[in-house]
Amino acid sequence: MEKQGLIDLSELKPRNYETFFLKRNPFPGIGVPSDTIPFTVDREDIKKRFTETIAELQTNETGLITVLIGDYGSGKSHLLKLFKQSVNAYLLSQDPAILAVYIKSPGDDFGEFFTQFIDDIGRSLLTAYSQEVFREYFISHRSDALKHFPSEELKTIFNENTYEIGDMVRKSRYLDVFREIKREKFSDIGSNDLIYAFLSLSHPDLSTRAWKWFLMDKIDKKDYRDHLMIEGPIDNEKVAYAIFKNFTKLLRLLKIGSVENLHSPR
Repeated sequence: MEKQGLIDLSELKPRNYETFFLKRNPFPGIGVPSDTIPFTVDREDIKKRFTETIAELQTNETGLITVLIGDYGSGKSHLLKLFKQSVNAYLLSQDPAILAVYIKSPGDDFGEFFTQFIDDIGRSLLTAYSQEVFREYFISHRSDALKHFPSEELKTIFNENTYEIGDMVRKSRYLDVFREIKREKFSDIGSNDLIYAFLSLSHPDLSTRAWKWFLMDKIDKKDYRDHLMIEGPIDNEKVAYAIFKNFTKLLRLLKIGSVENLHSPR
């Protein structure tokens, strides 16, 4: 007993997972789900309930609250991330679209909620929507768009439809284009800062600054005002709430009819 202690470790052997057609234990040592969830097991009742909730939301377009209850480590976050993936894979491309957002915790104030909300939607998705706005503008307002390209070469590329959105936005008189799109498509949205930050996501040289503004990072006010036409940062929860309300209007104008907010309790 003195030699081996309380546990005999003299003949250690690794577990054999070949019976399950595995080389090793596929589950992490700590129950923290990854952002990409491939599957779930034995949750048919919960999946059915969630599907019914989404169907009701899609049909009635009204707010709904569904609570998922379980002990710590029981897989709530895993399921919520899986639900988010499913909604965005199948319903985000429909008309009207449904967008699912996963928020780990609402936070201590609305500013924290807002940054988590924006961060989970993601820069790539918002940029794709921003570029689609420019694409629609260039197609439907060709003559107006042409006057914002300073060179004949750019006008030729534009007329031949052999351009990339980001490159054309960068080389255009983009501030004038921003104003026209704001007046044409987003006149009902009260926050100019929100619209100019959203449109700036399509500009390769401004995209990072615009994204920092969305995430409430500290900014150089003069730099933002001169380049993005943004008057000020989102620096407190009152401003964050006002931007959030306008942001939901923006999503509706982008034909996203509903936003499903999924979050785990602390």
